[in-house]
Parts: sequence; structure tokens; C-alpha cells
Amino acid sequence: MSRFPRAIILCVLAALLFHPRLGETCGPFFSEAILARAHGPDRPIADFARGKIGVVLPDWYEAYRVVAYRYLESKPLSAAEQQSLLDHYDAERCIEPPSPVEQTAAEWTAARNQYTQRPGQNDLQE
Repeated sequence: MSRFPRAIILCVLAALLFHPRLGETCGPFFSEAILARAHGPDRPIADFARGKIGVVLPDWYEAYRVVAYRYLESKPLSAAEQQSLLDHYDAERCIEPPSPVEQTAAEWTAARNQYTQRPGQNDLQE
């Protein structure tokens, strides 16, 4: 009778010891997600303008790369240049290029508007 409780205890301990934790089968184990912005430095841009450039990625917009390379060459931005950068590329402003779908739709609409409708043709609603 004493073998049965020991066997159960050993099985439970083995299951707890050798059971992999879900979602953590390989490391490293970060406590939070580590993300990078696709086309520019981390926020706030004011820190970037003062010289806290972080890791420069090749897919950053050219304006950000120019500023970063100036700091890397020990040619920091003056106060006026920093303010100019913040005026044009502030965190609240979007400098994303127009999406190809929107640009194509706008070109198609402009081309379509060049032609008149035939008499009796129903107007298409957009």
C-alpha cells in the first residue's frame, strides 16, 4: 500500500519538473515586447534632435539618417537646426509616404473624370 502514494508523488513531481512551460520553449525571455519604428527614431523626436540617436536603421527616412550621421561625425545640430527638425518632423506629425493604393486610386479617378458619360448612362456613385 505504501508504494501507491509514493508512485503518485513521484509521477506528479516528474510531471512538474519535466513539463515545459507554454510559450517559453526557447529564450531569451523578455518581460515586454521590444519594437522598433520602421521609418524613424524612437519617440520623442526632441531627444533624437538633441543627439540621443539610438540604433540607426537603413530603412529610416533620409531626413532622420542625415541628422543621425551628423551626430555620428561629431557635428551636432545647432539649437535652430534642432527646432527646425522638430517643426517639420514632430512626433504628432505623420511623414509617412502616401500609400500606393491611395495614389493609384487618385490617378484613376483623375483619368476617369477626363471623359464624359454617354447619354442615358447611369451615374456611378463613389
